Amino acid sequence: MKAKDLKNSILQMAVEGKLVPQDPNDEPASVLLERIREEKHKLIAEGKAKFSKGGESIIYIGSDGSPYEKRVDAKGRVTSDKCIANEVPFEELPEGWAWARLEDCCNAIVDCPHSTPSYLAVETGYSAIDTNCMDDNWHLTGLRSLSRESYEKRTKRYVPQAGDIIFSREGSIGRSVILHEGNTCLGQRVMLLGCNEVLLFNKYCQVALSSPYAWRLYRAANIGTGVKHINVSMIKTLLLPLPPLAEQRRIVERVGELMPLVEEYGGL
Repeated sequence: MKAKDLKNSILQMAVEGKLVPQDPNDEPASVLLERIREEKHKLIAEGKAKFSKGGESIIYIGSDGSPYEKRVDAKGRVTSDKCIANEVPFEELPEGWAWARLEDCCNAIVDCPHSTPSYLAVETGYSAIDTNCMDDNWHLTGLRSLSRESYEKRTKRYVPQAGDIIFSREGSIGRSVILHEGNTCLGQRVMLLGCNEVLLFNKYCQVALSSPYAWRLYRAANIGTGVKHINVSMIKTLLLPLPPLAEQRRIVERVGELMPLVEEYGGL
């Protein structure tokens, strides 16, 4: 087996709940999702948040055992309620897991500005990250310097925070890194995901975005006659297999133990 195939097998097992054992004492993901929805409703009522475009997504298992998605508008009215079995890639999730749209597990999903920054050859204390600043193994390979003025212009909509995921959506699709540097903005061909830390562990999100399951969706959604890319809307609506938060951390720990061995295996 090639190292890449071994890596993909590990990541697929991770998102199917087959990499680590489940703990019945973990708080189920469905309970977490419901609590997040209630908290969001309070913030909306206080004018501190906005209702999701297209309505709130609630995914549940129907009496026939199939997954359904209900959409609810700002007034609590059900605008649609349909079976999504054709979207669900696994026959059954482990006990305590739930399906959720990725946008419902994030505080922010932001596209990069559609302009090319002017990069500088000297250190300025301000930097940008693009698809060339990361590799296929979640490693940051470098940052690109730019002026303070350019940085401030590119962060008017959202200021990237430590812990945010930077995801390549064009060219080298599927690459991602977790941001640790301050004063860093988005360059070209990338987007940002700010995970809700009480619901979605950023490193588990990174595992899911790198899994063969996600890659099947990327290939199906690839558009463009020149450089292939995927739209931000596709990532927002990605159907995420969501484990309990404690299990997410166990999965990430196990992946962290195995990946160095895979890289070593690939070098033999």
